[in-house]
Amino acid sequence: MKKVIISKDNIAWPNKCVYCGDVASTEVTLKSKAVQKVGYFVLFVLTTSRIIKIIFPVCKAHKRKAYIASKLSQRNGFNLTLGVLSVFALSGPAGDIYRLVNELPQPEFSLGWRLFMYGFPALYWSLFFWAKSQAPVVIQDLKGEVSFHFKNVAYGEEFEAINS
Repeated sequence: MKKVIISKDNIAWPNKCVYCGDVASTEVTLKSKAVQKVGYFVLFVLTTSRIIKIIFPVCKAHKRKAYIASKLSQRNGFNLTLGVLSVFALSGPAGDIYRLVNELPQPEFSLGWRLFMYGFPALYWSLFFWAKSQAPVVIQDLKGEVSFHFKNVAYGEEFEAINS
């Protein structure tokens, strides 16, 4: 993995696919949220954050993969809600294991509810970690600079040469 740290101003991208290095035909947007401040109050917590928006080039063959991976791996309210729901859904299997170990009777749940409690967390977390592993570039805000981590080392070196 190639790590490149540059200033936020005037980021230039090679006109190649971030995944394979072929000629780029389209672009995909990746957003990253960086929390700047956290304020603790009596009844709530207030955070302020800044969103970094990066548009990177991809070829036609990798457009769909890049789009899905970038959407699933972003920090946003929708993904947070799905993650929280999956954690709550895991309480069903955890309760089943507790009742099994302690030889307590199992409650009567419908098949659909059982499939949700077992299937939804497995599906959500497998898609989440797949998306994280498929993202061609990971960005990180460093207060005035941006850190890029490229999976394609040759592309990262070319990106570094253009932006240095």
